[in-house]
Amino acid sequence: MWLLRRGGKPFLLLPQDRNLAAKGLELYSAQTKGARLAKVALQIALRFGLCPRLKKVTLRPQRGTGFSRYLARAAALTGASMTAFGALLKLRETGEFHGEIVPVYGAYLKALEKTVDALDHHFPKREWRRMKNAHS
Repeated sequence: MWLLRRGGKPFLLLPQDRNLAAKGLELYSAQTKGARLAKVALQIALRFGLCPRLKKVTLRPQRGTGFSRYLARAAALTGASMTAFGALLKLRETGEFHGEIVPVYGAYLKALEKTVDALDHHFPKREWRRMKNAHS
């Protein structure tokens, strides 16, 4: 993954694939003109194969870390499969997978669907749009 720092502090994690990172920046809602300009400049640089101000980092969540606890809690609250999240995280981080990928990927998609449904239940999309329009 790529780490973007702002003021010397970690600010944003982006996927290692430059095209995905540029696409991922669309999720970042820049509030000021300077931030919007920086966001567009970074997107353009990434699409041209440059990685200005980005540091390559590797995240290896372990049991008991905040991210692992977050996934476990999300799985417990939504009924999603924690093993589905874990299997694909391991595949992504190590590039290794033993066994049949199709059922594991299907379980992962089902876990994501349950998580998104739970988020939509608690924070409906119409509320996101209302908040966005209120702050635009």
